[in-house]
Amino acid sequence: MSFLSELVEFGVTFASFTSSLIIVGSLLWLTPLILYSLGLNHSITTSNSNIVTSIWITDIVIHVIVGILVTFDAWALSGQTWPIQTLIIGAATFVTFTLPVLASYYTVNDDTFGTTIALASLGTSCVANATMVSILFELFHRGIKKIDTKKNTGKLKTRNNIVNGV
Repeated sequence: MSFLSELVEFGVTFASFTSSLIIVGSLLWLTPLILYSLGLNHSITTSNSNIVTSIWITDIVIHVIVGILVTFDAWALSGQTWPIQTLIIGAATFVTFTLPVLASYYTVNDDTFGTTIALASLGTSCVANATMVSILFELFHRGIKKIDTKKNTGKLKTRNNIVNGV
């Protein structure tokens, strides 16, 4: 069962509109990628700092890898493998934490466009991260409510378990 199927099964908000979730997720991934690319282009054309350019390149590469891992995890592993989740969350957090560094660099150098790109990147990354965590929290809370406390088995009541008599 894919992660999206689990979201539908547990009644997570808007999960029944699977295509909408895919579109929103894609936009939340694509928007920071575009901003990172603009930041890299700006760095290459205006900055004398190889470090700043290297940070933008690193952020883009990590962002692409995280996108691939999230897609693989959602479709193949249903988000149930903590080492993959750790890698995804750790890598995405690293990228998010580099963005204030870039914003500071551009601010100190009185570069309005660079500062704007870095802060816009930070904002979109924070919204994307918050969306991911919010969906997981909702899934967790809805799953907790479906625990069968009368039988005290600790098993979640899912549609599949009910249909199969588990």
